[in-house]
Amino acid sequence: MFENLLHQQRIRERLSSDVKSRQLPQAILLAGPAYSGKNTAATELARVLNCKEQDAPWDCSCHSCQSQRLLIHPDTLFLGRSHFGIDIEAAIDLLQRLDAPAARYMLVRNVRRLLRRFDSQIWEGEEKRISKGAKSLEELNQWIHDMGPQHPLPPNWQKELSGHLKALYELEKMIPMTIPIHQIRRINNWSHMASQGQDVKKVVIMDGVEQMQESARNALLKLLEEPPKSVYMILLSTQKRKVMPTILSRLRCYDFSARDKEAAHAVQKRIFRIDDPMDNLSEFFQQFQRGNGHIGSQASKFLLTIYQGEQNFPQQLFQDYQKEELPFFFHQMLETLRSWLRQSSQGEMPSLPLSVMQRWNRSIRESYRSMEMLNLSALLMLEDLFYRLRDQL
Repeated sequence: MFENLLHQQRIRERLSSDVKSRQLPQAILLAGPAYSGKNTAATELARVLNCKEQDAPWDCSCHSCQSQRLLIHPDTLFLGRSHFGIDIEAAIDLLQRLDAPAARYMLVRNVRRLLRRFDSQIWEGEEKRISKGAKSLEELNQWIHDMGPQHPLPPNWQKELSGHLKALYELEKMIPMTIPIHQIRRINNWSHMASQGQDVKKVVIMDGVEQMQESARNALLKLLEEPPKSVYMILLSTQKRKVMPTILSRLRCYDFSARDKEAAHAVQKRIFRIDDPMDNLSEFFQQFQRGNGHIGSQASKFLLTIYQGEQNFPQQLFQDYQKEELPFFFHQMLETLRSWLRQSSQGEMPSLPLSVMQRWNRSIRESYRSMEMLNLSALLMLEDLFYRLRDQL
């Protein structure tokens, strides 16, 4: 078990020991930097918990493991944001270079991690919010089923790729920036319902729990206090210190360390078949951040206008935006700040102090929360945010 969790030996041994000894608690936190293996560990743990074999090998042929490997098991649910576009583009790059089962599995799993954010169990009563994506969901589910390793690779898959990617990125914009309270309530109801098989353990994987708003955090806290039998909550965070202390106290934490240069090389060579690997996994994955198109570049341009001393709100940046795209713009600004922080640590952006980046980060998150809670115009909030960030320089 956990053979696919590379260069996190301490975590592998600890998780394996806890599962084998039946000492794994029903609520855990996987905490650590991006690209340290948390999502891999979470999905693998969901598989291991329901495997019919004693040692739960990765290639187990039981029905539960087959569905877990393809991320279609009905008793595992996924919530929260992640680096969907980057991961999907990286998998496509690998498959274009190497038609092998491992590459097919990677693409299927990375796409399904996005599609499973739209499961009916977590959107019941809120279907109108995602109704525009219903047709894309149906088409993409069929496409990724056909791309699975159990089928021959479709001959024209690369010609049809641009259309599928466009639909995937449109869906990504619909995913809430933070896990909303209505999804926590739906998870609570779902967790008390009978599973679809005898002795099946239900698993909820929640990414970005440190970003949840107070109402959602409080609802989650109640669920963690008395989790239903055979329900496992796997929470993921890149910023453990921002997780609410009362929630943290109810979790067993598994701390992932950043993969060093040697580990980064090994992951790129073994998983992505890269002959000349980069020294940092974040840099390796960031090269695939092109699918978000104009939103990512415009978010960077928006922050740069402030950084360069622009005094007036750049209204022209948003002339071609659709209403539903603007909330996603906040997420892309945070991604831009993370990129700037990495560049700053390498001496490429010495003029923007860390304290300013931290203030900007807080202000962006506060503006987004205000927009969602008060149902305010995203464009008005961006204009207000512009002047707030300008005054913080």
